[in-house]
Amino acid sequence: MATLIAGCGYVGSELGRRLAADGEAVWGLTPEPADLPPGVRSIVADLGDPATLTDLPPCDRAVFSAAPRGHDQASYRGLYVDGLRNLLAALLRQPTAPTRLVFCSSLGVYDQQDGSLVDEASPVTTTKMNGLVMLEAEALAAASAIRSVSVRLAGIYGDDRRRVVDDVMSGAAQRSKEPSVFSNLIHRDDCAGAIRHLLDHPDPEPLYLAVDHEPVPRNDLLLGIAELAGVAAPPLGDGGGTSRWLRQRPGERGKRLSSARLRASGYTFEFPTWREGYAAILGV
Repeated sequence: MATLIAGCGYVGSELGRRLAADGEAVWGLTPEPADLPPGVRSIVADLGDPATLTDLPPCDRAVFSAAPRGHDQASYRGLYVDGLRNLLAALLRQPTAPTRLVFCSSLGVYDQQDGSLVDEASPVTTTKMNGLVMLEAEALAAASAIRSVSVRLAGIYGDDRRRVVDDVMSGAAQRSKEPSVFSNLIHRDDCAGAIRHLLDHPDPEPLYLAVDHEPVPRNDLLLGIAELAGVAAPPLGDGGGTSRWLRQRPGERGKRLSSARLRASGYTFEFPTWREGYAAILGV
């Protein structure tokens, strides 16, 4: 089995490491030379430049997990629409095209802010640029001759993404006096695990939400991490915006995302909730 990972960053590198460790052939495509996990072979190519994609190795399946260099519309469209289109065209020029593409999408397609439960059947009514671009990219992948699965990833955390832990331990985090918005999280290892599961799945659905079992109000998350770390509970903020944890509009509750479809497909989470994930990060 051979897999091409376009975008071998935080999640893609962990996926590549796991695949290579099990003896699979893995190529990691990056726009510039990068340190890749042992066993992952490097391809330096620019998804925005079709001329650099002419000599891709044959692969049985592919993953699009690239991240844009900027947050403006040109950067988003250039990567997720133009870059994905270029990659699909290059893969379809192969003598034998891949049989599966997993496209890593975003929860930015959802605008719900009333605390409601959201799953794959929930309406996507976003007017935000990043959400609209992601929807366009998902449609592009779905229309391809390569069978595609889009995975909308929740907020990713892990050993190298622990800002909430650092803010709690340094005293920078503050709790809201109002009911706080929900955080929807997934550990980096479960991102990689879920993508691999969907690469191997014999008959996947076209869309999955990748989020752990328990959406958590932000205040509860801060208190829980403080308890795990054995430090003082973050204080209630004054609403002046001095802490990034206070940034929410009046009455905003966010949304509660469901991974029921992913779990029903047979995936078992390594870190079912934020408690297990942050306990592992803190070593407790």
